[in-house]
Amino acid sequence: VTFGYDSIAPVITINAPAVQAYLHPDFLTLDFSAVDAGSGMKSIEANLDGTTVTSGQVIDLYTLSLGDHTLTVRAVDNVGNEASASVTFSISATIQSTIAGLNRFYNEGKIDKKGIFNSLTKELEGAQAALDKGQTNAAINKLEAFINEVEAQSWKHIAADAASLLIADARWGIAHLK
Repeated sequence: VTFGYDSIAPVITINAPAVQAYLHPDFLTLDFSAVDAGSGMKSIEANLDGTTVTSGQVIDLYTLSLGDHTLTVRAVDNVGNEASASVTFSISATIQSTIAGLNRFYNEGKIDKKGIFNSLTKELEGAQAALDKGQTNAAINKLEAFINEVEAQSWKHIAADAASLLIADARWGIAHLK
């Protein structure tokens, strides 16, 4: 008769998210796992900023604030050996990602007038064109005009949640241009 003793903790792998910046209007599919060659796995649990999540879960990054976030994975094998691993990633916004968000909200019906959508798109495209020419102040002015127009249309032709996210992304862009 042979007896074995498992003193080795499970091995955790986190494939997504990676340590990088993701853009606010994107979606992220969580991908993590744990294995234990000794006694086998008893449990694996994970949380994203304290909220329970599962591998394969798709996260709409608009549900998270701009800035840093942490995914923590904890695994326990059948004899009680524990392991944990975490990864910190960030969510940011650019003029191009704000354009992508604007398109998404228009397609979802959260912006209900094509003229408003077109006007907002022109403001953002103008900001990007100014930035491409090295005209930072002009880009900031266009982003501020974008914010003013979104605020004026919030609750009217732009859903309040969409307006709030667009404004946050534009303000993030301004803060990172200064």
